[in-house]
Amino acid sequence: MNNTDADNVTWPGDRQYIFGTTASMGLYVISILALSWAVPRGLLSGPAMYAAILTPSLAIAIQLWVTMRFLGRVDEYVRGVTTKRFLASAMLSCIVATTWGFFETYAGAAHMPGWLIYPLFWGLFGVVTPFIRTSR
Repeated sequence: MNNTDADNVTWPGDRQYIFGTTASMGLYVISILALSWAVPRGLLSGPAMYAAILTPSLAIAIQLWVTMRFLGRVDEYVRGVTTKRFLASAMLSCIVATTWGFFETYAGAAHMPGWLIYPLFWGLFGVVTPFIRTSR
């Protein structure tokens, strides 16, 4: 496979995107680990627990905001390719989550926690990225 000049370009906003994504994903992982450790031990309850439970969602909101800002700073080609990858990942995530829900409901499959859909989305984003290389 030939590398094109587009593969080696540093796009405007790359640093902000990388920093924002790294920080928000770090907050996401750390907050889930902290919740998984603290709640079973009874260290969080009441309003503090509810606030802590909202932290991973805040991290998701920040990351999606960072992505939207990135898309506003790049050219049409990068915006189109990234949006196409984003949509493909969202569609596949919906298909996987819904299919698993049917297996839970009708075949007695183990429950999949809803919060796994977000990491599934980004995992699928990584899977589709090499295959979606045009904005068409």
